Amino acid sequence: MKHRTDKTFDLAVEAAQWVMRLESNAPEIEEFERWLSASPAHQREFFLASMTDAQLDSLVSLKDKHRQPPSRWLTFPQMAAAALAVIGIGIALLMLASGPKNWVCTTDVGGRKQQSFADGSVVTLNTNTSISGQFDADSRPLTLLKGEAQFEVADDPRRPFAVHAGRTVVTALGTKFVVRRHDDGSTDVVVWDGKVRIDPSGRKESREDLTAGELAVVSPEGVIVKRTMNDADRRRHLAWLDGKIYFERAPLSAVIQEFNRYNRRHMTIRDPAIGDMEISVGVPATDVHSFIETLSLQHIQAIDEDVQDASTPIILVSKP
Repeated sequence: MKHRTDKTFDLAVEAAQWVMRLESNAPEIEEFERWLSASPAHQREFFLASMTDAQLDSLVSLKDKHRQPPSRWLTFPQMAAAALAVIGIGIALLMLASGPKNWVCTTDVGGRKQQSFADGSVVTLNTNTSISGQFDADSRPLTLLKGEAQFEVADDPRRPFAVHAGRTVVTALGTKFVVRRHDDGSTDVVVWDGKVRIDPSGRKESREDLTAGELAVVSPEGVIVKRTMNDADRRRHLAWLDGKIYFERAPLSAVIQEFNRYNRRHMTIRDPAIGDMEISVGVPATDVHSFIETLSLQHIQAIDEDVQDASTPIILVSKP
């Protein structure tokens, strides 16, 4: 077995710190992406640290259930030490030239991308999304760093396919599903085919199975609320795969928030009275002109105060 050098020790410490920073309410995604893409060694160490993070959650859940659970947030030295412990166990395999492949896949604002794997699985990334993964002979772990993605999972019971989104782990049981990570720490899970198991923060007693046609929202605290999707839900959650957004009788504020995900030129509601107005829309996600026309038909006026400045938002008010 190879021994850790000072350099790899430092990388492990950095990776452990990034795991904690990414689970904060305001993760520094752009800085993290630069660090992660700088070297395959960074990617390897990050995955070891993130897998340790999930394992530590499981260990915490085994403690006395009658005691107040310990703080979820480990100190920096604790996290680094735990990461190094796991690294020590698996380093011989990980350092082989034929070892697991690290990868990172991202999309820009308004972009969409499909990533295929040797096992037959396919991941489709929505706008402004980052995913990283490291498949090996025993497992297929991925981390949804931000955004939303659909996972079409090839059946392989010997190698679990698990998506880590913050503190939530979604394990596929031969299926097609979507995971979306929100800025507030909550996570949406939609299942199109088969079944998944949602594991919030490693607590077995809180696990929930989700089957085809069901939608679940996992709160930042790990509370799962699930329900069966209706036709409007299905159309809305499928729309992005065709590059569109779709809403049926939804608050204008929610529609604008979704539209802004796909466009660098944002819209903002100047008149608070129209924020709760229910509207319906089905347009290409990056087609600003079509979106404004649709709003106009529903008595909402768009005011572009500076056409030349993309940083100036388009203002929405009620039509006189």
